[in-house]
Amino acid sequence: MSDQKRKKFLGISSIVFFLSALAGLLVTLFFISRIADQPEVVEFGQEDREINLLADPASEDLTEVTPTAEAVPQ
Repeated sequence: MSDQKRKKFLGISSIVFFLSALAGLLVTLFFISRIADQPEVVEFGQEDREINLLADPASEDLTEVTPTAEAVPQ
């Protein structure tokens, strides 16, 4: 009887271990997918300002924008 109880306990404990490992994997994948879905943090720099001025020229004074090295034709 003792041997049968030990086998039953080992069977149940192995099933519980497998289910907990599976749950941990699913939670990890869930959080990885949540992090991957977040938009990138982009600082509002000079390039963004130039793009916004092109979209709405009346929003700011166009004389404030200085051309960058990439924007100047060679």
